[in-house]
Amino acid sequence: MKIVRRELERSTIDDFADKHGLVMEIHERSSEASPRRWYAHFFSAEVSQGNFLCGTFGDGPSEEDAVRDYAKKISGKLLVINAMEPERREIPVPVLIESVGDKEKR
Repeated sequence: MKIVRRELERSTIDDFADKHGLVMEIHERSSEASPRRWYAHFFSAEVSQGNFLCGTFGDGPSEEDAVRDYAKKISGKLLVINAMEPERREIPVPVLIESVGDKEKR
């Protein structure tokens, strides 16, 4: 049997951001140790969910964990940049994978 496999595109969040000129914003909620101390998202980005745009953020006890959580939440979705501006962009997000360096840190 002949099989044609069409796999989804894969990328690290760093490479995806560089390719599309996206800026990651990382915010601190409090100075205390907390599982949600940090949150991260791309500047001026929302996730399209049907006819709605949703503000999506990654949470974590560290900046890296917040970015990693954000990558999981936007992986495979449609990202809308500057939704209400003339320079609006819609970017399909590939399956976001961890870089080798991230796996070595764990």
